[in-house]
Amino acid sequence: MPASPSRAVYLTSLLLALPACHTQGTDGGAGREQQKIVATAPLARDTTVYQKYVCQIHARRQVNIRALESGYLEAIRIREGQVVKAGEELFKVVPTIYEAMYAADKADVQLAQSTHPADHVIDG
Repeated sequence: MPASPSRAVYLTSLLLALPACHTQGTDGGAGREQQKIVATAPLARDTTVYQKYVCQIHARRQVNIRALESGYLEAIRIREGQVVKAGEELFKVVPTIYEAMYAADKADVQLAQSTHPADHVIDG
């Protein structure tokens, strides 16, 4: 009698399932090593976490002071964080550059007056 395909599938699945039913040992697992489980209670305490960061700290009220003129500082009359009043001298600039510019402008005025003397006559 020829074997039907469904019967062959049934027998194959039965043969594959039989090894899974095999137990280790005949004592029902009594020879296994028992594992100990330790239960503890957590310890509650305050913890401070420190972390180092690279940063810049600025005050809430910060005033940036910038020069309106170019030049080199001869003296700084204030300290960082110092309270200043209106009209108080903060910096002193090296006057050499300004004196040279003043002398050049004065020479330009004298040259202009000497080349065009009629332009500067005031009729009264």
